[in-house]
Amino acid sequence: MCQHARVGCPSVDGQLVERGRQDMRRLAGRLARLFPALLGRRHAGRLRALSSSKPRCVDSGIAFLQGLWQHHHPGEPAPGPADMEYGPLEINDKLMRFFDHCEKFLTEVEGNATALHHVEAFKTGPEMQNILNDS
Repeated sequence: MCQHARVGCPSVDGQLVERGRQDMRRLAGRLARLFPALLGRRHAGRLRALSSSKPRCVDSGIAFLQGLWQHHHPGEPAPGPADMEYGPLEINDKLMRFFDHCEKFLTEVEGNATALHHVEAFKTGPEMQNILNDS
């Protein structure tokens, strides 16, 4: 039975689950506390958030921006992504999914059945199975 947080669950593939949204919001708060000179409220107008067009990536970026907003405006509900002082999330597949546009990667990795052998071995190996069984 699908538990909505497991790898390979067809009902959530490509989507960010609520736990992922919470994690991204918390990550934003931790990074803002650790790097106030970079992510402080006074720098909000200079921040640019980039994402690929993949729905899970867009949702992650929005959740991160909401976490920053909540860090700088404690107790207030986060507005929609377009209404935050950080500006809208910018979609840039050419940068964020560079591998989709790199002929060498497409030929030597994607088009090479043996190139991803270790990735597949890890996915089906005992380490990943232990992670799946523990969740």
